[in-house]
Amino acid sequence: MLPLVVDLMGFDIQLRTSHMDVRPPQPASIAEKTLGSPESFFPWHADQPDYGWPLVSGSTPFMEMKISYYLTYLTQRHSGAICVVRGSHHTPPWLGGDQNNGADLERMAEVIVRPGTALVWHTAMWDCVTSNLSGDARKCLYYGYHPRWIRLADFEHQEPQVVAGCTPIQLHLLGELGTGRRNYAGDDTAQPVSRHWRPKDEDIPLKGWAEAQRHR
Repeated sequence: MLPLVVDLMGFDIQLRTSHMDVRPPQPASIAEKTLGSPESFFPWHADQPDYGWPLVSGSTPFMEMKISYYLTYLTQRHSGAICVVRGSHHTPPWLGGDQNNGADLERMAEVIVRPGTALVWHTAMWDCVTSNLSGDARKCLYYGYHPRWIRLADFEHQEPQVVAGCTPIQLHLLGELGTGRRNYAGDDTAQPVSRHWRPKDEDIPLKGWAEAQRHR
């Protein structure tokens, strides 16, 4: 999926977040709540920092994307599937309605998938998760990508033991410098400059990889 991510966001990117989401079976009473309402299992929301992303002409710019990899069947209702609201990433301030009353059902889509499916989506789109009455745990992997000049959500810097065996491109995607060095502010102590803000080509090996892909 990396070629698709680079095609959409460019090569100066990193993982903002990565996690495995496990939703165990739930009691039937959970499904009695209005889907996505504040009192429900998982309310409507957009993935964003506190105080939100800046708006441009009333819409959220393309700051981040996620890929979801589904490991279990989500082909039946009430199996913990994600629901999204079409066009909600273009609607200020969120759905053009009252969040407390849930989403506009005419614009809502429940994402029905089989194991091995990858969902690519704009994280400013409002989403929620249905209750899981299937009897099986719902399992999904999430990977969020954004520009390297934005700071990360899950960590500040990776632990040395995590990056010890990484390739330059893996280091790049983990928010580190592709060289493996940790001179994040450069080498000029008199005038430090963030290598995430003004990287050198050696810091972002994904650039050379992307250029090679274009010539294949």
